[in-house]
Amino acid sequence: MKGALRPLSVGWPLPPATERPAWRSDILPATSDMLAGLAAGANAFADADAYLTETYRESMSYFFVYSSNRIEHVGTQTYGETAAVLRGADIVAGAAGARALSETRQTKRALDDLQREHAERSAEAQSPNELLYLTVSSILQSHRTLMTGIFAPDAHGYRVGHAQTETDTGIYYYLAPERIAPALDDLVDRMNAIAAAAGAALSPAQRFAYAAKWLYEFLSIHPFADGNGRCGRLWAAYLLLELLPFPVTILPTLRTAYIRAMENAHLADIQAILVESAWTHMRNFLQAAEAVGGATA
Repeated sequence: MKGALRPLSVGWPLPPATERPAWRSDILPATSDMLAGLAAGANAFADADAYLTETYRESMSYFFVYSSNRIEHVGTQTYGETAAVLRGADIVAGAAGARALSETRQTKRALDDLQREHAERSAEAQSPNELLYLTVSSILQSHRTLMTGIFAPDAHGYRVGHAQTETDTGIYYYLAPERIAPALDDLVDRMNAIAAAAGAALSPAQRFAYAAKWLYEFLSIHPFADGNGRCGRLWAAYLLLELLPFPVTILPTLRTAYIRAMENAHLADIQAILVESAWTHMRNFLQAAEAVGGATA
């Protein structure tokens, strides 16, 4: 099979998100309508009952871990089992129970660390897009939190061996180990330059595009021996935290579409996947809020 020709980096601004992606049911809104619904939902979330919002935030953090596990086929593989483990249970079905416990708990720990960092930076931010700035040291720390004790020692730093994967377009060869550090430095610098150059806060559509660009380019570099997907989606969620009241990850039901979009450098579809995932979570919250309101009216 020939080597894949997908680009390592993509320009900015990105093309708009796919309005009606092939995987989406006809009964669901177009992507632009989902974006509008997210803005309205965020306002409703801010005005909702405090107990409900905190309960939903906790539920969404559990769902983030569960979804990350499902996409990578690691850790707990059901929401119920994930929630039980994160509440203190020590039993996971299957032979790889001890590793599954670690993978699940450490993903939650890394998510908690990022949300805490975001809250601390929010209190000090002075420019519109300052919270979008990335640092290599923070990315490496997240990866260490995710992978310590789970994989080989070199998983706690940059990949030291060559890596490749079969894709729809052939075999994709990731960067040679000696090119990883400068490539990640360059990606962080370019992302930060986009945020700094914007005169005003990025719009919601631009935020999703920014997160999609990050995710695509980070995973194309593939800097680690393991945990690249988990780390990349963790920081994509971080980049969207100003828009949404909970961390957003990719729905497990969109896993195939997500992998195909990544393999084919289809940035418009990656954006649509992120938007649809966020919109689905917001819709679920609004339905829960309506049900609670109806029950207590």
